[in-house]
Amino acid sequence: MPTVTLTPLAASRTTPVVITAAAGTAVTSGNDYVFANDGNSRLVILNSSSSNTVTVITPNTVDGLSITDRTYTVASSANVVIGPFPTSVYNNGSGQVTFTVSQNAEVFVIRG
Repeated sequence: MPTVTLTPLAASRTTPVVITAAAGTAVTSGNDYVFANDGNSRLVILNSSSSNTVTVITPNTVDGLSITDRTYTVASSANVVIGPFPTSVYNNGSGQVTFTVSQNAEVFVIRG
């Protein structure tokens, strides 16, 4: 699986983020996607296909036990916001969150 890095968009009271499919990043099944996470990042999924499973990888452990990956089911034609992602649970050694999708979708990562 190739790993694709997504750049988070900064949202603020003065800088709105426009959420349209044309402005998102097209993601496909079969790839790993990563984004820098400061604990305040959110993942926006615009799902125009059939039901989609988004899996957020949890690379860390608690008392030596693996943490189960978090999965989200996004209904057909639904748009969802997922997050924030606590860094101690979701960040890999590079300070990034990794996720996969089961169907093609448009994605935004928003911080702020």
